[in-house]
Amino acid sequence: MARLVALFVALLAQAAILTKGLRALKAYKIRLSASDLSGSVVVTSYMGAGSSVVKCAGLAAASGAAATPVFCITLQQTCLVTNAYFPPGYISPEPQVHQCYTTTAPLFDMTTALATCPAQYGCCLEPFESVSNVGCIYANASFLPPKPYATARAMCQSLWPTADLLVPYAWGNLDDYLKARGVEGPWLGAKKNTATSQWQWVDGTTVSASSWGSKLLGGLLKSQ
Repeated sequence: MARLVALFVALLAQAAILTKGLRALKAYKIRLSASDLSGSVVVTSYMGAGSSVVKCAGLAAASGAAATPVFCITLQQTCLVTNAYFPPGYISPEPQVHQCYTTTAPLFDMTTALATCPAQYGCCLEPFESVSNVGCIYANASFLPPKPYATARAMCQSLWPTADLLVPYAWGNLDDYLKARGVEGPWLGAKKNTATSQWQWVDGTTVSASSWGSKLLGGLLKSQ
């Protein structure tokens, strides 16, 4: 019994050190898959030296949190420090294989935000913008380089309880908004239904070529 008590106390102390270290770094837990760290993402691996979350957090801090916003511990106890961008609360749509944290700050304190602007009321909090004939929108260049549709949607949904990829009401207004902010090639809330071969918005309605034009269908949506 004494050994069990000692082990429990040791585990509590270890958890307290971990929590303190992550708070000092201002890191937030996220759930990533291996594919989230593929492509053009830069990943630095530390084997052995980064065998714990606390040590890995230290390596991430030494690398500069702004330049390396995500760090992970793999199943093989390797520390990965990467320039990948994922917001707090992100949950990969694929099976998770890494224990990861992001140093990217939340857009706002969710508890306070929900008290100020309950999700069901439909208000639009900063940094989201209420854009005429577009909706309550948030466009962030940090979401680039382009990510798979499912990943982009999961990132969007992590920002707010009712958030999702945009279903635009007027292409011209949206185009003007994106150009003014230098945002190119964003995902919209549409995907091809493999059963019907038709494009559908995330709200279930069908994308109409006659309404949205070849620029939308042939450009922003052609890769899905």
